[in-house]
Amino acid sequence: MWSNLSRSRSLLTIALLGVLLGSLSLLPTHTTKAAITAYQAADPNLAPYAQNVLDRFVQYKGQYWLGGQQEVHWDNGRKDEMSNAVYARTNPQRYPALRGWDFPIGGALPNDGQWMIDAIISDWTNAKVIPTISQHWTPLASQGTNHQDMFTVVDIDRMFVDGTAERNNYLIWLDNIADDLQQLEDANVPVLWRPYHEAGGGWFWWDKDNGATNYRRLWDDMFTYLVTTRGLHNLIWVWTPGVKGVSTAWYPDGQADILGSDVYNETSGNYVSWYEDLGRFSQTKIKALSETDYMMDPALLSSAPFAYFMIWHTDMFYRNTDSRIQSTYAHWATLNRTNVGQLWNGTLGIAPTATPGTPTPTPLPGIVVSDFEDGTLQGWTGSNLVSGPVVTTDWAANGQRGIKAQVDLAATPAAIQLPIQLNLAGQSRIQIRLSAQNVGNGLNAKLYIKTGSAWNWKDSGTVLLDSGTSLLTIELAGVPDINQVRELGVEFNALTGNTGTATIFADYLTVGVINNNQPTPTTGPIATATRTPTQAPTATSTSIPTATRTPTQGPTSTATSIPTATSTSVPTATRIPTQVPTAVPTSTGGACKVEFKVPSQWGSGFIADVTVTNLQASALNGWNVKFNLPNGQTISNLWNGTVSQTGSAVTVSNAGWNGSIAGNGGSVNFGFQGVGSPPSLASSAFQLNGVNCQ
Repeated sequence: MWSNLSRSRSLLTIALLGVLLGSLSLLPTHTTKAAITAYQAADPNLAPYAQNVLDRFVQYKGQYWLGGQQEVHWDNGRKDEMSNAVYARTNPQRYPALRGWDFPIGGALPNDGQWMIDAIISDWTNAKVIPTISQHWTPLASQGTNHQDMFTVVDIDRMFVDGTAERNNYLIWLDNIADDLQQLEDANVPVLWRPYHEAGGGWFWWDKDNGATNYRRLWDDMFTYLVTTRGLHNLIWVWTPGVKGVSTAWYPDGQADILGSDVYNETSGNYVSWYEDLGRFSQTKIKALSETDYMMDPALLSSAPFAYFMIWHTDMFYRNTDSRIQSTYAHWATLNRTNVGQLWNGTLGIAPTATPGTPTPTPLPGIVVSDFEDGTLQGWTGSNLVSGPVVTTDWAANGQRGIKAQVDLAATPAAIQLPIQLNLAGQSRIQIRLSAQNVGNGLNAKLYIKTGSAWNWKDSGTVLLDSGTSLLTIELAGVPDINQVRELGVEFNALTGNTGTATIFADYLTVGVINNNQPTPTTGPIATATRTPTQAPTATSTSIPTATRTPTQGPTSTATSIPTATSTSVPTATRIPTQVPTAVPTSTGGACKVEFKVPSQWGSGFIADVTVTNLQASALNGWNVKFNLPNGQTISNLWNGTVSQTGSAVTVSNAGWNGSIAGNGGSVNFGFQGVGSPPSLASSAFQLNGVNCQ
């Protein structure tokens, strides 16, 4: 939605009609730059340029989002590698509007990431590319020289006892981080600051065996030190839960500006449920896809209006085809380096405009019909209501305002209505968000649409309201005269024998479209347990990488401009990668075929990716793969299966969720982290369920 527009309802109606009816000449080229209501920041003295970021996110919520990419943050020579990779794979070519960073070596050494600070300042000064910065610091005596420390158990109580090693290390880290952030404030750079991320996940030291109380203690201490003691007022505080459904006790209420979801191993449609889960912590806070592997279809912004997405490192290619990368960055809703400046100065149009005389475009996805952020009813009326509708800040599905009305439960039906002329030809659905209080023994609601000269009726079906957010949807396929919408509304009916007065809330009426050009999402296993981080071998170099994802194998890049050479940095991982389907090979006889790849290696180890294809006609229910590592290599960690190793002999068996392999070309994927030099293994070196592969 991001649409806290202060234009009159009549102008909004004209603009919508211009988009939906093709009268594009009625649309303004840009939104007006009238005052917008300031978003309440956690820092009461937030710098104006940082406050502007929050306000613009609200203004354009659900209409646009920032395209973002995590960079290689442990190697100065590769700092632009991922942005360049996005550029090489997009058409027209685009650079991300947001770049993700992570201070190296955990802030243990003064100025250990000066090259990163310089890059961030240059990005913002020259192109208004905003940084998001996370932190994987290690609190032990190693001070960042052993990456495994961030997964250890730490006595947080001792971090607040003067004279302890934990306290001394903590203060050194905090002071060095503040010095780095001070440079960014001196350059007037707003920072999406994301410390202590994935709260309640149970893998990082800041929440491992310490509980929500100590986690909140850490957050509060950092917030107080950076904002109050050091006076840093360029920080926009981003908080992320570790898993869906994590207790609200982890949420630092009053000390967060944006709520983020770190989502892995999911397909595009599932991102809506993650957005809705963040609503448990706050209905009004800005939300973001703060880390993810698979790009959400931007057409879903009407249902999950994230302010930005940020793909983690090379997950961009392991989980996204080139066509998906291209379609996302080519979509009008995805802001990139060429147009992000228009976001910050508030001059983005509410929808793409066309030069007079050009063909009328296809109706656009994610159009916000009603959001009430301008403080008006935007044309809504009511019938048979006790009171209302009125604009309210008591509840909002998105932004800060919705509408409120009261219903006599003994005298229904009642309704809220929007008389409006719309052309929804080509659109797939229309949706509204509702909530209710004091509903007695029950209050039903249905979203309806009336079309054509006969005022044809179509509704969403009945939904029983409660105090949570209810999403009502009308699928528009088959609706007659959809190009002549007469009225939209919500009808309320109480259950038999109900009495009293219910309060109902409504917000965020949106129209969406299915983009048939979008590629089919790649599917992976459904996680049934908390994501478990894995540990990497101890680095032998003073240049310590801080990557926190295990690579999964995806499409092979052919772009010569994207470095994929062996890195001397040690990758680490905190995610179980997902099974990525591979192309079905032509069977030439034999039980199976195996593709063995080494996508990454370093001095003391490597990452291997193995795809096993079943060439038999019959499916397999339960599998094991056997092979030998020829030169004394050992497996330190394996994902998408279980492993046993005796000497050089290795057996990998299925995990609980991927035991079935379809016949005639079905496949399964697993990977592992090895110690030693990477082997080169042919398909014939493997056995599937005791039968040699070809």
